[in-house]
Amino acid sequence: MSGTLMKKILSHFFQHAKGNQALRQTKVFWHEVEDSRQISGIGHGNDLLHKDTVERNQPIAFLEGFDWYLGTSGPSNAFILKAHGLDPRLASTNREGIVRETRETIVDYLAEDRHLLLGEIGDKVSIIVNA
Repeated sequence: MSGTLMKKILSHFFQHAKGNQALRQTKVFWHEVEDSRQISGIGHGNDLLHKDTVERNQPIAFLEGFDWYLGTSGPSNAFILKAHGLDPRLASTNREGIVRETRETIVDYLAEDRHLLLGEIGDKVSIIVNA
């Protein structure tokens, strides 16, 4: 994990502006899971997909709930698949890169003022509602 990403994750809260309201802070708690089936069925929220995975419709990460979108208080829970949980047909370095890029995209996405609930949020990562 890059030092910059680690600093983003561990050292600060994400600032979001919503209309004329004061800035709010959302802390992200990361939960690593072993198998993509653990991401499916977590509950209401958003699935995140990566274009370089073999199973493109299989989520690699999940943002729980919609508090981060609505601007209500409370931490955001992000569930992300461990690299070894990705399809073994992908090279180990590719799996690690996919997880790292997805994590970095989530960090950047949550730091933005505006959020999509459906569509591409990064070069290779897209988000879909899982309600």
